[in-house]
Amino acid sequence: MQLASQSVMVWMWLTVLAAPSTSQAQSTQEMLSFCRAVSASKTTSEGVALPRDFESGVCWGAFAAIQAVIVRARPGEQPFLLVCAPPKSTRLQLIAVFVRYSEDHPNRLHEDFMDVALDSLRQAFPCPRPR
Repeated sequence: MQLASQSVMVWMWLTVLAAPSTSQAQSTQEMLSFCRAVSASKTTSEGVALPRDFESGVCWGAFAAIQAVIVRARPGEQPFLLVCAPPKSTRLQLIAVFVRYSEDHPNRLHEDFMDVALDSLRQAFPCPRPR
C-alpha cells in the first residue's frame, strides 16, 4: 500500500474512531484479532505493507490515534497517557507491543482495548519517576 493511501486510511479511521458510537468499545480480544496480521507486516522503502482489509485499517487507525498523543508529548513533561515511547518509535512497534502483551495476558482479553493497549505501552515504555 502506498504511503499516500495509508495517510488517507489513517485519517478515515481516526474519523471513525472519534465519532460517537452507541456500540460497545472494542474488546482486547477483537482488536488483537485485528492487529495480529498488522504486527506481522513488512516495512518497505515505500512504507508499511499492510493487509488491505477493514480489520487491519481499524487496528492501524486506533494506533495512529494513540501514537499521535504519545509522540506529541513535550520533552521534560509527563505525557498525558503516561507512556514514554521514544520519539522515533514506530506504529508497528506499538502494535507489536500490544499484540505480545495481549497474548501474554489472556485473562484481559475481555477488557476494553484502550485500557489494555495503554497498559501494554506503559509497561514497555515506562516514564521516569518525577523527582
